[in-house]
Amino acid sequence: MDETTAPTPAPKVSLIAKVKNLSKKTKRIIAASTAILLGGGGAAAFAVYQSPDVVVGMAIGSLFSEANPSFEVGMDLNTAGFSGSGIMQIYTSDKGSAVSLYAETKVAEQPVGATLNLTADKAGNLYLNLDNFDSLAYYLVSNGFMPEATITAAREALLGTWVKVTKEDLDSVSGESNCISDKLDDPEYAKKVSAELTGLIRSNNFIAIKKELPQFEGDRVFELGGDAAKMRSFLTGFTKSAFYKDVNSCTPTFEMTAEQIDAITQEELDKAMNTTKVTIYANAFSHKFSKMSIEMKDTGSGESFKVSMKSNGSLPNMVVIPAKTVSMEEILSTLASAGTE
Repeated sequence: MDETTAPTPAPKVSLIAKVKNLSKKTKRIIAASTAILLGGGGAAAFAVYQSPDVVVGMAIGSLFSEANPSFEVGMDLNTAGFSGSGIMQIYTSDKGSAVSLYAETKVAEQPVGATLNLTADKAGNLYLNLDNFDSLAYYLVSNGFMPEATITAAREALLGTWVKVTKEDLDSVSGESNCISDKLDDPEYAKKVSAELTGLIRSNNFIAIKKELPQFEGDRVFELGGDAAKMRSFLTGFTKSAFYKDVNSCTPTFEMTAEQIDAITQEELDKAMNTTKVTIYANAFSHKFSKMSIEMKDTGSGESFKVSMKSNGSLPNMVVIPAKTVSMEEILSTLASAGTE
């Protein structure tokens, strides 16, 4: 029998070699198809990233992600018998927090105002300082509310002076220990609370977007509303959280019942929002929170109230715990002495 020779197997050609051997026309077709697929996927991902829900969600989330956030809060109040405004600067750091509040109103067309500075350390002590109160002092003296000697003594005692109110003093005034504040001073506890509340908000985002407004200075702008069902779900989850249990344990009078939560309806929420406009601004590129405003207006009386909050980023160096202070007893003694002269 004749022996047959087995056919020689064809040499293996690598995928790269096959691609190299393709015609120029075929290569162009493959390249174009790949570009369309990648471009389409990228466009879809970008569209999701730019969707209103994602933008607002990321803006709110950025408030919790800042290590040491700082804010500027503005307030304007106009009623039939009173009008006033205020600006509050809020700073946070690992050492504590600081607040500077300037409030002003007009009496007989004359501005009356003062600046109150407050700093709190991690031990629970509070430091107070009063500044820019010449207009307030003049009003109090000229209208007979306080004697000039007392105002002069207060000016000399308070200008450039920090008054220390100890944690023990604060507890004695409130009649109970600020145990929840003490707990939140623990960084690990605060981190757990933040994670717990952030998770609840993400699972039950009750913030609804009414409409998107025209962009403003590089920010996307949205008018917000509320979803009653998700709000009830969020509050129900909150009452089951470890943080709520701690708050309720520290302050037994603070209680949120199922009946109160169930009473929140979409109709009532929409009714409340009819006289309230909530607007949020988010950076068009990063989607970080820029600012928010809440405006309430009674169309019948014309009375209005507006609060705005703007993010100033991380400014921990603005929190300085005063090294030189006087006690509250010293200040009260100085004022009392001035009043008897």
